[in-house]
Amino acid sequence: MGKIILLILVLFLESCSTRIGDFTVISTRNSNIKNWKRAPDRVEGSSCSYWLLFFKLKGWDLKDAIEDAVDTYNKQRKTNANYESLIDPKLSSSWFTILLFTRSCIYAEGTPSDSWYETTEREDQIKKGN
Repeated sequence: MGKIILLILVLFLESCSTRIGDFTVISTRNSNIKNWKRAPDRVEGSSCSYWLLFFKLKGWDLKDAIEDAVDTYNKQRKTNANYESLIDPKLSSSWFTILLFTRSCIYAEGTPSDSWYETTEREDQIKKGN
């Protein structure tokens, strides 16, 4: 009986992973690309969708994945620098299905960048409220 249940579970369990692409720069915000300042670390953000049978409960969005990565880094920073895009991003997706439930996610990984080259000038403007 246990082998039959295991066989049924294996038949209904699926998954997949796909690399979407590599880019030089990707941003969902208006950015001045003249003199970008790179963050020292790479970050990853994600956005997921959920399906029950053929009904989508929530969809993923590439913009949400990029903003999740950038916003996560901005929250971790000790200064008020506002990183706004990803340099050398890597995009990928994955999904898995268990019986009638499917979870699909898109991931954005990259180095956060700030379009303001001189951090002190940017931090002074943030302190002034600009």
